[in-house]
Amino acid sequence: MFDFIVDGIESLENFKANSLDGVILSNMMDNLYPKGVELLLTECYRLLKNNRRILINLNPNLIEKEIKEMNIKVMGENLLDSRFVL
Repeated sequence: MFDFIVDGIESLENFKANSLDGVILSNMMDNLYPKGVELLLTECYRLLKNNRRILINLNPNLIEKEIKEMNIKVMGENLLDSRFVL
């Protein structure tokens, strides 16, 4: 069973250290300022149990021509189907 938690960086301090089996950061790290990324990764490291993983998916920075050449499906304004499956 999985529990998915959606919240802001500031809520991470409420979690106990070594309490998470994994972290998924999808299409959000590249929207943070560098200090926010540093805080986020520091907190994730603190929260993860030993030998656990962080999955990071970054937004592609593609121009329209590249999207067409790579045959990427446009799902909406600024939303692309990266064919990424968990």
